[in-house]
Amino acid sequence: MLKPGLQNDQIVEKTDKAGSLNRRTLEKLTRISESLASALEDGNFIASVGKDIKAGKEICLNLWPFIKGLPDNISAVKDKLSASFLEPQTVAALAPGLKLLQQLADDERHYQNLYLNQCRLAGLSPEDLQQVVRTVRESTSPYADLSKAMDQFCQAGSPREGVLAIITAELAATQFARIALPAFEAYFAGKPQQYPKELVDTGLEWLRLHAKPNTRHAIWMRRLLLVVEEEASQSQDNGELSNIRQCEDLSTSNYSEAAVDKITNSLKAIWKNDESLSNQS
Repeated sequence: MLKPGLQNDQIVEKTDKAGSLNRRTLEKLTRISESLASALEDGNFIASVGKDIKAGKEICLNLWPFIKGLPDNISAVKDKLSASFLEPQTVAALAPGLKLLQQLADDERHYQNLYLNQCRLAGLSPEDLQQVVRTVRESTSPYADLSKAMDQFCQAGSPREGVLAIITAELAATQFARIALPAFEAYFAGKPQQYPKELVDTGLEWLRLHAKPNTRHAIWMRRLLLVVEEEASQSQDNGELSNIRQCEDLSTSNYSEAAVDKITNSLKAIWKNDESLSNQS
């Protein structure tokens, strides 16, 4: 039997580790979000929206294969998590995260239909969307890199990699919506005869939904990441994190996550709004 003093020391140590992991998880989410926001602000996309709809139309079209594949990718990660974490305590901790993934899996394709309304506002036809699904993935553009990265980490990666990929994509959608929405609203407001209010409101609903603060989703996202990070931390001695460069201080340049890096770098290239992107896709 453990002496009371030793037992208390173990409790304190466990509490300290949990607090440290919780802090690092929050720092990781903050770092990803701030990196995405900075990339979008530094790119040329937002500035170009005020001139014409071309940039928005290009991004809306070429992101469709990525958006189209999200439900299947998210469902794959959700199924992996359900199969991988079987301890009762872990299952209970994972429940909020699974609720989040269930909503994001979009079984009824609600989010996708909102995105399709956005495509229609941009003047894209069903034929355009069908064609881009075939052409983007065969291209060498950042749009292809983005879709392939999500497939890689969600379908073939570990549950932790899939969670990081989904969280990065969701934070990217939030940052994009918050920064891009005012630019789009200003553009369409200046052309009321060409774009009636009802059409604009329907077409911008996807952006407005993602721009709104969602405290419940934020909490669920953090709890989901905390579960997989805690599991990874416990398995670190077995070498499961040998290919991940991590440090206690997430502000250092040595911090790296393959799932986060690949998706973020693809989005950064897209948001630069380089004219060559449309020629590659």
